[in-house]
Amino acid sequence: MLVFTYILLTIPTYPSPQTNTDSNITPSLYTSLIKPSCYGSKPLMKRSKHDFLLYMCTILILRSSDCETNPGPRPPKYPCQICQKACKWGQAAIACDNCDLWYHTQCMNMNSQVYKYHAKPDASWICCACGLPNYSSSFFTLSSSSCLSSNSFSLLNSSNDREHEGNLGCPLFTSSPKKNIPVTNPNHHRYKIISLNLQSLRAKKVSLHNLVNSSQPDIIVGTETWLKSDVHNSEFCPPGYSVRSRRDRPDGYGGVIIMTKSTIPADEIYVSNDSELTAIAVKRGNKSPLIIVGLYRPPSSNQVYADQVCSEIRSIADTHRNTPMCITGDFNLPDIDWSKLSTYGNSNPLSVNQAFISTFTDCGLQQMVDFPTRRGAILDLFITNRPSLINKIRPLPGVSDHEVLFIDTNVEVKHQRPPKRKIYLWNRANT
Repeated sequence: MLVFTYILLTIPTYPSPQTNTDSNITPSLYTSLIKPSCYGSKPLMKRSKHDFLLYMCTILILRSSDCETNPGPRPPKYPCQICQKACKWGQAAIACDNCDLWYHTQCMNMNSQVYKYHAKPDASWICCACGLPNYSSSFFTLSSSSCLSSNSFSLLNSSNDREHEGNLGCPLFTSSPKKNIPVTNPNHHRYKIISLNLQSLRAKKVSLHNLVNSSQPDIIVGTETWLKSDVHNSEFCPPGYSVRSRRDRPDGYGGVIIMTKSTIPADEIYVSNDSELTAIAVKRGNKSPLIIVGLYRPPSSNQVYADQVCSEIRSIADTHRNTPMCITGDFNLPDIDWSKLSTYGNSNPLSVNQAFISTFTDCGLQQMVDFPTRRGAILDLFITNRPSLINKIRPLPGVSDHEVLFIDTNVEVKHQRPPKRKIYLWNRANT
């Protein structure tokens, strides 16, 4: 072993220009750590087989002059160009056919149908960076001196070269760790609500499913369902959604329904016996629930029906005074100018219009729809006591002669965790 140490110490070393680890370590110091007879009667380190092997490995590393002090984290092989995280085999990701860079489908909000279509061998996908033209802004970054130059063939100014000699820029490859880019969790999104006039839910089942697949709403409020009590929810409900509240008319016309995603916890809190009005409470964990009210007012209803609906709205608003509440549906109130809270037509009696205006004003409710939903009139309304929680409301092509209201909110979705179930497996013999 001492012979091996002597051969090791006699190997010439070539120190690196970046490290000076060998400048203070001499062969005499190496020998003093091993041989006790050179300096004193006791060795400077304990002589054991494990310690000696560790010591020899340390010498090899130090004399190699190539010990990286901070290698940094290893970057992923196929990083996502949006979240910079690795695209793994178990995740849905797609690569650009032009630049071969990968993207998570969740980061791009790509639905499953589009993702499955690009799985075909003859389908091509180009990212936004490669698909959009590269507009250069060099015209605006030119200095005034370059534009006013009278002789383009004059000698170059050497002072500009000397100014940039000291600024070499950042190195292409470094061992410093990359700074994490804060990325919002794609699983945390805001509530999306659609309010639509159906005119026979059973007949518009396919159209409703196509609308749900394209818009991906969390809450669906439908009016004029034209359902009877003998029609089961499974006959029309879209996959992944549950019926939270339903109010049918005995004659098979009118009606209102509220559906949510099955993972969203919600309870029915009110169903009217005298009008077509129903309400649910969407739970949000420790926060106050979100009250969703669906309403359909027939155009032929009288003053008594309007007073009954306004009384029920006041009752719900008083019960949930400090809770965000949204009321939506087909009100059939085309005579009201909601920007000025005044009436200008005669489709309904003046007392009916004034009853709804005074009810919304007294309860602190604001009507948010500012575009026509049927034949130039605003019939489908969205009313809330928290206008700041609404990002935007825009129309979508409807399944009937009404436009669909698409409401994008600022309220974060709270999903309900599925209950744990024990599944027996035959190959593990735990049946």
